[in-house]
Parts: sequence; C-alpha cells; structure tokens
Amino acid sequence: MINSRQDELVPPPLATALYERARDPKKLIWYETGHMDLFDPELIRRLTGQVLEELRTAGYLPPR
Repeated sequence: MINSRQDELVPPPLATALYERARDPKKLIWYETGHMDLFDPELIRRLTGQVLEELRTAGYLPPR
C-alpha cells in the first residue's frame, strides 16, 4: 500500500487501519505528499518505479 502522511481523503489512521486488515503479503509505503495527484507525472513515475522495485524484490517480477 502506498499512502501519504498528509492525505486529506485517506488520512494516516484510516490508511493504517486498512493496512492492518489486509492479507499478506503486504507492505506499507509512506510518502510525504497530499492525496495522490494523477496529474503530477514526476510523482506517478516515482510511485510506479518504487512499486516495480518492490515487486522485483519480492520475487513477483524478474530482475531488470
């Protein structure tokens, strides 16, 4: 799960509660932004890159 510490739509306590109820495998990643801005290409690239790296590390994707 990728969440933001300043998210005004899904505040951290709610994000944490959702994470705790999710089944394994799971990982919680925090960003220091507001709610995800789909029109910020740099943020989308960073998030996508981190998700891909996490999936590779967990063995769900082949190495680069």
